[in-house]
Amino acid sequence: MLLSLIGNQRVVICSGAGGVGKTTTSAALGLAAARAGRRAVVLTIDPARRLADALGMETLPSEAAPVPRELLDGVGVPPQGSLHALMLDPKVTFDELVRRLNAPEDAERILQNRLYQNVSELMAGLQEYAAEEKLHQLYQDDRFDLVVVDTPPIRNALDFLDAPNKLTRFFDERVLKWFAPQESRGLGFLQRTGKVVGGVLGKVFGEGFTAELGDFLRAIGGMTATFRSHAEEVRRVLGSTEATFLLVTAPEVAALDDAIFFRTKLQELELPFGGFIVNRLHPERPESSEAERATTEAALAGEVGAEKAAELLARLEASYAQERSRALRDRAMVDRLLAMGEAKVVGIPRLEGEISDLAGLARIGDSAFVPGES
Repeated sequence: MLLSLIGNQRVVICSGAGGVGKTTTSAALGLAAARAGRRAVVLTIDPARRLADALGMETLPSEAAPVPRELLDGVGVPPQGSLHALMLDPKVTFDELVRRLNAPEDAERILQNRLYQNVSELMAGLQEYAAEEKLHQLYQDDRFDLVVVDTPPIRNALDFLDAPNKLTRFFDERVLKWFAPQESRGLGFLQRTGKVVGGVLGKVFGEGFTAELGDFLRAIGGMTATFRSHAEEVRRVLGSTEATFLLVTAPEVAALDDAIFFRTKLQELELPFGGFIVNRLHPERPESSEAERATTEAALAGEVGAEKAAELLARLEASYAQERSRALRDRAMVDRLLAMGEAKVVGIPRLEGEISDLAGLARIGDSAFVPGES
């Protein structure tokens, strides 16, 4: 059922409120795809670091690491299927980009520049842009035919969609030109302004600062076209039939409100929506009949006596009624999503125990269902 939300898409973006099981669901989606013979990679940009646990791995690197073949064989992944996973490290992502776009000696000079080292920490704060850059890299990687991205909680996920604009503002070409070599005539004012600013900065931060800043900005300035190009390519992919957004939620008012809010944002941005995944649903239970009640009471009476049987039966009925009430409440939440009309909804029941290995993730995929279908 999970795979019915993916189809042939190459990129799946999973978003949701905090604490709804989004990271685990992303891993389950990747595993379900691998079990269907696809070559999947799961990227988490959620700093909670739960993906490694869900995959039964000790740690996750910043580069795509394969889930061991022996673990995949144990959950029925065919030879042609594979699963990789990684956790986003924004600074490492930017460092890799510097190395890819510059000659080795130039790259090393940029990486050793103290301003780059400090500013790259600031850039690392632009986590969402680093995620787009990493997504671009994984999308271009021939090892994978599916990229599953686990985003931060929904309100932060909106920043993921605005990341290219953030970086454009950060590397405003008008600022970079202040320090770029002034080879053309007619830029006297700009050059004089750069010198004035540089002189002030030099007095404040010490000799050599202006030259170091100029080297840094010239180097980064040469990369801005690539930054923009990659961001535009990711935006094109996210808006195409190659991608889909899935909203992971739970049968709780606040979580559903967040999911519906993000669904509206996706419509405004004209981005493809694949459906809702509702985690931790209580199973629907039928109302017990008088005949079933009498049979249960008779069986209990044979074990503990009539008086005790009546007491135990009352407790069982109260517990059963509570579980049934929870299931009906969950169903009302699901019906709220179904009432939106075009939205696909897949449910995942509450499962016992922690999901800490591939067998648990496979159980999620196997137990997924479409609410209302038998």
